[in-house]
Amino acid sequence: MSTDQSSDGNSVVKDAMPVNYKDLGSSVPKKFTSAATGELSNPSTNYTSENLPSTVTFPVEARRNQGRKRKNDQNNDTDGNYKKIRRTGKKNKPSKDNTDTEYFSIGSSSSTPREKCAMILSMYDCIRRRLNQIDEAENGTRNSHSMASTIMTDNKLKIEVQNPIGTIPGVEVGDIYYFRFEMILVGLHVQVMSGIDTITNNNDKERLAISVVYSGKYGNNMEDDDPNILYYNGQGGNNGKSDQKLEGGNLGMERSMHKSNPIRVIRGIPMKSINGASGKIYVYDGLYEIDEFWSSRNDEGFKCIKFKMVRKSGQPEVYGLWKKLDMWRRNPASRGNMVTIKDLSSGIERYPVCVVNEIDADKEPDSFTYMNRNLYAKSNPTEPIFGCDCTGTGTGFRSGSGICSFDKPNCNCLHQNDGVFPYSSTGILTFRKPLIYECTSSCQCSLKCPNRLTQTPAKLHFEVFKTENTGWGLRSWDPIRSGTFVCEYTGSIIELTDENKKDRYLFDTASEDMSEFKWNNGVELFGEPAVEASKVKTTTDSLLISSLKFGNVSRFINHSCKPNLFWQLVQQDHGENGYPHIMFFAVQHIPPMTELTFDYGKMGRRKDKCFCGTDNCRGVFG
Repeated sequence: MSTDQSSDGNSVVKDAMPVNYKDLGSSVPKKFTSAATGELSNPSTNYTSENLPSTVTFPVEARRNQGRKRKNDQNNDTDGNYKKIRRTGKKNKPSKDNTDTEYFSIGSSSSTPREKCAMILSMYDCIRRRLNQIDEAENGTRNSHSMASTIMTDNKLKIEVQNPIGTIPGVEVGDIYYFRFEMILVGLHVQVMSGIDTITNNNDKERLAISVVYSGKYGNNMEDDDPNILYYNGQGGNNGKSDQKLEGGNLGMERSMHKSNPIRVIRGIPMKSINGASGKIYVYDGLYEIDEFWSSRNDEGFKCIKFKMVRKSGQPEVYGLWKKLDMWRRNPASRGNMVTIKDLSSGIERYPVCVVNEIDADKEPDSFTYMNRNLYAKSNPTEPIFGCDCTGTGTGFRSGSGICSFDKPNCNCLHQNDGVFPYSSTGILTFRKPLIYECTSSCQCSLKCPNRLTQTPAKLHFEVFKTENTGWGLRSWDPIRSGTFVCEYTGSIIELTDENKKDRYLFDTASEDMSEFKWNNGVELFGEPAVEASKVKTTTDSLLISSLKFGNVSRFINHSCKPNLFWQLVQQDHGENGYPHIMFFAVQHIPPMTELTFDYGKMGRRKDKCFCGTDNCRGVFG
């Protein structure tokens, strides 16, 4: 494998390892169908740096020193227990960026570390979504998130750092991850299963802990109300059925206490506590230091090692905020006195939409009528869509009575979407397309069919809040996964006139600039043709929707040159392509209490100053 130097001084792999699905054994999909063209592609295509998109630069694989396992029993007492030890030095020292960390580029030399991490995660998520779509079509049982990680890793498409102690460039405190493989790809925590990640110190060859994933599954009964203190149980011990030993990750934790090196903490929060779903969300809680450690006996009499970890000061609030959000979701009234309106939607949305102002004395936004459907200037579109007759029971991922599924070849909704369903069985958009056809009132399938995703309100707790520079904005109390349906842009369907040219609540489908936005990226890595952003152009020339007098929460979504939402055209209740619905989906994983934004595009009617503050801010929009 040969390397050259890129313009930013980073090494670029000239000949990356090809991906051959024969090497993945029985987990390989039997066939691949392009979501864009519907054509079969070659699953055994080898993919190298020679046929990658020009915007991707391979990073050099970091060589992490592998230290010898080193036991340390100097702190054992005669009974075999560990003495309670405190680290020396100042507590709660302010957090500092690790300026010695070297970062290998993904993307252009001008890309920031944040942009490179986002590019890696976006590509991984696209590959995982597509593999999951193929798996659902074949009723398979493959691990799509593991396979996607294998494809990325084999092509060296991951972030590597030479000094992984402390902060990771491009990763911010509060970031969320839905798969541990995502944390591996950005270098936050590179262990697939182990809760403690360690390295060997080059200077004295001692093992040091650099990050931990806290899941709370080992019966931790010492958790208190202080979100800045974490009691972490050591690893090993066969789930409490044998003694834990001061070796491996436990030894690294003990050594890190004496060295006072910062340790990244990722908390695994059960999804059930948020929206009733299975699995966990991994939340990066920032840097901690180990204050003390000791051993005790569990109920079965076996030795357990415990570490008290203290969060470094000067970091944004994370776990404390998540605890507040949990309380707000259970009791919205607990949000406090800053709430000026308890439910802006007057019961229309699934959950109350509160209005919050912590900036000035404004009590509420300008008056408008809240509604979750569009108003048409003349009459509602009536052209029918030929529906499906899916009344039988589906199989595999799409099991259940009256569910559209891949094993129903006569499903008209499946054919209208080029032979692939646009959403996963868990309600995630798989690919962005010019137009998505959902099941309609003429379909025989049930209302629980996954192909009716946007026809029910999103399971999100919205909050309208006053911003510092852009008026009222919108955010959610819930974490939002990439590809999640957020809301529809509703209002009055109008025609452009001199009178409404300066309408600040006017949405124009013709204003979008698709040349830079990429969401369907990465499928080339397993032999499918790339989907150019320009080919996902809308099918309607110009659809104008004004939410000045009528609308919903979408009217409060502000502009950003680097948005976390994008819009997708969806047809669901009629067959007139000139009047589709505008649906917003998440570009990436969005932490709770993050302002929701989309790119207003280039309408050419007026120019407003942009306050988004992103690295690629255009300065103006409109």
